Amino acid sequence: MVVIASVLSIPPTILVMNRWLSNFSYKIDIEWWAFALAFLIAALVVILTVLYHSYRASRINPTEALRYE
Repeated sequence: MVVIASVLSIPPTILVMNRWLSNFSYKIDIEWWAFALAFLIAALVVILTVLYHSYRASRINPTEALRYE
């Protein structure tokens, strides 16, 4: 899902950022590594979140989980 979100969000982001940055007197170009870095950070957050919740779920005693249901 992170890959799909990144693929769908990069073209509009480039378009909007280029239009916005063209209004400034000191124009800069958007480098490709900024998008790659954003993708890597998002993927890392997703992986760490899934790992944390998987580990926490695996540590719960099944009898205690069933007791509350």
